[in-house]
Amino acid sequence: MLSITGPIYLTISIGAASVRFALFSKSDMRVIGKLVINLALPCLLFNVLSHRKVAEIIRFDYLAGYALGTLAVIAFGFIWAGRFRAAMRQMARRLLTNPLILALFFGLTAALLELRLPAPLDRTVTMFAQASSALSLLVIGGRLVGLPLQGMAQRVLPVVAGKLFLHPLLVMTAFAGLALVGFVLPTEMRQAGILLAAMPVMSIYPILAQRHGMEGDAAATLLLSTLASFISLNLLIATLHAGWL
Repeated sequence: MLSITGPIYLTISIGAASVRFALFSKSDMRVIGKLVINLALPCLLFNVLSHRKVAEIIRFDYLAGYALGTLAVIAFGFIWAGRFRAAMRQMARRLLTNPLILALFFGLTAALLELRLPAPLDRTVTMFAQASSALSLLVIGGRLVGLPLQGMAQRVLPVVAGKLFLHPLLVMTAFAGLALVGFVLPTEMRQAGILLAAMPVMSIYPILAQRHGMEGDAAATLLLSTLASFISLNLLIATLHAGWL
């Protein structure tokens, strides 16, 4: 696992050092974050989807179970924060203009119609797509510099617990519920969905949070969830391997 997470921590450290030693400012990190969320990551999503066949992308019983579990976690989080109705309205408005949602739509459309971009344009999209991961992690490191620690635990720990424990539990429950009505997934696919739900928060989480001014807490959440997942994921893998789930 260290061979996978090592480059992640190294890139985060480079981002932190670049701000600590004034190579970039914290405001620069916000600009880089906007580049990732508005251009690089949409290119990555479009690139991944448009080069696949629809049958490789969509399996409705799997997606339904994972989506139900994920939406349940989101609803639980909003209820916990006391912002359920306001958050739902705000989310609905922003989804229609979100570059990531548009990239998903156009990527799926290209896959469905088997469309391919002209070679120069395809290479350009690929170049931006390849930059998304490194830039995301760079921003995370830069955002961690000078982050005030007071009161952070009560904001960060519930999110970490929800992602590493509640999310896989609800996804597993959703898969079990679908099995009761006849949608039975192969064991390997069901276990893969549970493991995916148990992963730490995605690397773009702080960038998504920056429009709400919460990128600092989100960066800390990413770092802590990644560290804690060393234990939680290994325990889950051992449980799945033993056939207990």
